[in-house]
Amino acid sequence: MTAATPRTNNGRHINSRANLGPRPLKYGEPKKKHALTLTGTGWAGLQALASASGFSSVTELLERLGRGEYTLSQTPPTPPPVPGPGSRAGSAAD
Repeated sequence: MTAATPRTNNGRHINSRANLGPRPLKYGEPKKKHALTLTGTGWAGLQALASASGFSSVTELLERLGRGEYTLSQTPPTPPPVPGPGSRAGSAAD
């Protein structure tokens, strides 16, 4: 048995016209397209971060970050040890 074909109107899906109307403004202003240039690794990392943080998309993650509604925190890296007295680091004998 074959799956039912969606009803069409002049060759178009019957629900396609419903998507053409204006969408409600989630943040009180229309969204505009902007471009980012990332490596594949960077994009994959953003997708994983968005998903792990409970966002539906990278766009939503970036929107919330930009609005200050979401923040990222990271433990700063440990600085390298400072050479103490008597250490040979940087001496003229090296």
